[in-house]
Amino acid sequence: MFDKFLQEFQRRRWDQVLTRLPEKRIDVARVKEFYSNLYDPEDRNPKFSRVRGQVVRFDAETINDFVDTPVILADREEYPAYSQYLRTPPDHDAILSALCTLGGQFVLNVDGAP
Repeated sequence: MFDKFLQEFQRRRWDQVLTRLPEKRIDVARVKEFYSNLYDPEDRNPKFSRVRGQVVRFDAETINDFVDTPVILADREEYPAYSQYLRTPPDHDAILSALCTLGGQFVLNVDGAP
C-alpha cells in the first residue's frame, strides 16, 4: 500500500513541492499556531486560520494550488467527488456489510446513532 502511495506522491511531484520550502524544514511553532487558531464553532467555509497575523486559507482550491493538482469536476458537478461524499448521508447498512463480520452490528453512540 505504501509503495502505491509513494508512486502517486512522486508522480504528482509533491515531493518537489514540499522540498522547495525554505531551508527544507517545517517550523513546528507555526504549525501549532495554525492548528490552535483553526477552531470555528460554526464550521463556516472557506476554512482559514491566522498565522503570525496573516490569514491562511485551506480550502480545496488553495490546497490543490499548493500541490499543483487541479480540481476536475464532471459536467454539472458543483463539488469534487470527496466533497460530494461528505455531503451525502452515510449508508450504514452498506458500511456494516463491508466492515463487520457476519452478524456483526454497529455500537450506537449516546445519541442513538451508529
